[in-house]
Amino acid sequence: MYRKRGDAPESLLLEVTAQRQSGGTPVIFPPADETSTASRQALHKWSNAEPTGVHRALLRDVGTWDATVNVFDGKSEPIMTGRGVEQIRAIEGGLWLVSQIQSDRGGKPLHAVNLYGYDSNIGKCVGAWFEGHNPHRVLMEGGYDDASRSLTMFAEAVDPSTGQVVKEKQVVSHPDDETRVVTLYRYAPDGSETRALEVTARRRQ
Repeated sequence: MYRKRGDAPESLLLEVTAQRQSGGTPVIFPPADETSTASRQALHKWSNAEPTGVHRALLRDVGTWDATVNVFDGKSEPIMTGRGVEQIRAIEGGLWLVSQIQSDRGGKPLHAVNLYGYDSNIGKCVGAWFEGHNPHRVLMEGGYDDASRSLTMFAEAVDPSTGQVVKEKQVVSHPDDETRVVTLYRYAPDGSETRALEVTARRRQ
């Protein structure tokens, strides 16, 4: 619960009270000291941030996508094919996107959540990927190329079959406004890359 404190000192602008539903003592998390003019101006700028060109480009992802999933093992033909649905929405403000994925890969269900967007502070796109049955989260970082309408992200993930850390590259492209293609590559120790996954999705009308 968030509420303003009318009788509090001016420096305390907001308090957050969290309490377990089963009862207990509320815990208050006050914000950092904002007594200086500079910090107040910074807070105002931060809380009123406008989407940049990259943010607006990433908003093309918003919608419901019906996907065909192909899994590869280094050969040109997929070794496994499945179907999936991805629902992508923007958090209020349009700066961050939340993707919820449900798919079937060779009879194995996959439920995943991906939170991603453009971090203006570092000038890079960032993301965090979580799968329902995988205890390892994947953190991604990369950039958006407006000319090719593609987002390229790099990450280190844990291969569930070996338990070893592997380097990955994910490329998300929009051949047109109604098509979204996600290609995942994995890097071998010698630096060579192999296509591991390709998802071709059409926007649901």
